[in-house]
Amino acid sequence: MKRIPWSDLLPVGGLARGLVEGDPALAGLLTHSVDDAGLLASARLAAQRELPRAALVDAISGGLRRLEAPPAAFASAERLREPGVVTVVTGQQPGLLGGALMVLVKALGALAACERLEAAGIPAVPVFWHASEDDDHAEANHVLIRDGAELHRLQVSLPGGRRMLADTPLPQDLAGVMEAASELLGERADLALAMLRPRDGDTFGSWTGRYLAAHLGALGVVVVEPSTLRSAARAVAEFELRSPGALFDSVGRAQERVLAAGYPPALSLARRALVFEVQDGVRRRFDVRDGDLVAEDGTTGHADRLRERLAADPTAVSWNVVTRALAQDLALPVAAQVCGPAELGYVSLLREAHDLLGVPQPAALLRPGATLVDRDVERACRRLEVEPEAVVRHGTAALPSRPPPPPEIAALRAALDALPSDPSPSVTRRRRELGRQLDLYAEAWSRAVADRDAVDTRRRVVALAGLRPRGAFAERSLSPLPWLARHGMAFFDRLKDAVAGGDHVLLFEEDI
Repeated sequence: MKRIPWSDLLPVGGLARGLVEGDPALAGLLTHSVDDAGLLASARLAAQRELPRAALVDAISGGLRRLEAPPAAFASAERLREPGVVTVVTGQQPGLLGGALMVLVKALGALAACERLEAAGIPAVPVFWHASEDDDHAEANHVLIRDGAELHRLQVSLPGGRRMLADTPLPQDLAGVMEAASELLGERADLALAMLRPRDGDTFGSWTGRYLAAHLGALGVVVVEPSTLRSAARAVAEFELRSPGALFDSVGRAQERVLAAGYPPALSLARRALVFEVQDGVRRRFDVRDGDLVAEDGTTGHADRLRERLAADPTAVSWNVVTRALAQDLALPVAAQVCGPAELGYVSLLREAHDLLGVPQPAALLRPGATLVDRDVERACRRLEVEPEAVVRHGTAALPSRPPPPPEIAALRAALDALPSDPSPSVTRRRRELGRQLDLYAEAWSRAVADRDAVDTRRRVVALAGLRPRGAFAERSLSPLPWLARHGMAFFDRLKDAVAGGDHVLLFEEDI
């Protein structure tokens, strides 16, 4: 196992790097520093919050029952009944077959942060927000499974149309995708796919949620659906409908500070309205004009109408990326949110929004990272005489290219051309033979290099497919199911231990 400091992988000039390194130009954007000191300070404040804990735990436990979570998840949720117990939250939208490795890494990062709080005497529960109300079907409908040099993109047909994944029926072509996954995973496929067998009445959201609840719940992580906390976070939607545009404007002021400090924008919001109306499982979008919500068809008066709907039914309104974070922070005693680099950037814009809602802004922690190094990937790197760590860091730039012809051949040609000429037939014949032999040598050398290059080309493809598929970090696109099939729950346990130290870890087969 090897570690790469996150500071080596974050883009220079990026907002996440500036926040982690404590750029003075960004001071005050976040309430707490992006480290364990900030985590502890935030946890002490969260522990003092007065919340309706009994109702909160009852709602969470009901959600866990719907997801058929294991006993360890219920035990974690029950701890929240006690005053002073805090949460560390992370999350992700649903993804095909459970999504990419990053989903597990974020959850395990929250678990590790809780363990650090427990060691400091602050009881903490890890929570994974399964963002099943997301409607980005193009992001949820696929995942990559690597088989040697091949990257297999498994994909299902989702309808789009702004329908929440929690209300999207499982696609008819899922059976074919499950069969393809089983073939790729080999003889132990059932072990990896057991929790992904669909049930009658499943939606895409409930299907992925049940899978996450089974595996993460066994580790004590509480998986929460947005609908579970709808009533507890109703005040976020009420504020937005009472003062349309106020939260958007607060984010805009923070964004101006980011831009003034020389960083790129952290968040792009297409509309000033930060909530959606839910109608038959579909999210309806609005903009803000003259203190009212304006629909895409130009009709007005929707703020008052939605307030009336919300008063009777908390499921009438859904959150966007900003209000989702505010909802979790209002409903739960959140000590910290474990974020990816992009998330870290946009949560840094929400301090004033928290103030408007009267809820403390929790700490933000950069999630750990992980790359799984299969034996064939490790072997390919060894034959190429490059370390897997270098490929993770630098991608194709770390891999050797085809060598140029040796300079000695050109030197021999120059020496041959410089030989004195002589009209004697024997001298002419032998001089010509030297040139022919040199041509044969150069041709044989080129063939040998080409043969070696064909082998090395495949090795390069294998190394990149496993370490930097399509140029990105592997955790963002590759499914962890092959590792689960080979190693079972020992894989989860070892990954949990590996990412507990933070930064970006390279986990090798022999580490399990």
